[in-house]
Formats: sequence, C-alpha cells, structure tokens
Amino acid sequence: MFLCLINQIDKSPPKTIYSIAKKSTLIISNDTGPGHIASLSNNNILWIVNDNNISNANIGNKKNNFKISSNKINDISVNQVIDFIVKNKLL
Repeated sequence: MFLCLINQIDKSPPKTIYSIAKKSTLIISNDTGPGHIASLSNNNILWIVNDNNISNANIGNKKNNFKISSNKINDISVNQVIDFIVKNKLL
C-alpha cells in the first residue's frame, strides 16, 4: 500500500485542492470545506466524521463516497481507517 500525505495548511486555495484531488486515487477528509472541494474530483473519498445530522446531511451518497463515523470523531482509530480501506479495496 502506498500512502502520500500532503500538508497544504495555509497553502490551499480551492484550485490547488481540486488539482491535487484530481490526481489522487483516494482522498481522506473530515467534513470540511476543503473535503467538499476535493469531492468534486469524483475520485474515491473517505469521510471521517461525527455521526450526527450535520455530517449525515453534508456527505452525499455518490458511489465514490465512503464514510466512517462515530459519536466522537476522536474515537476513530488509524487501524479502523486502514481496515476500511483494505476491506473496500480503495487502494
């Protein structure tokens, strides 16, 4: 499995986010503006979100949208994310 993380904090205008997302095989994001911009790429996106009405309403049901949710987002472990990616063959 190949994993590439790109830290673009304070360097992430929408055009940059979208162009990186278009080149990505899998995008992992929480329910934020940059995540929604990245989802416009129509590439696989794994949302890590709180299980609440806001996230349920914000995250669409497109075939390339995947979601891991919990009552507390901090309760979602790295191993859960890795297992989900492997199980769903996202990479």
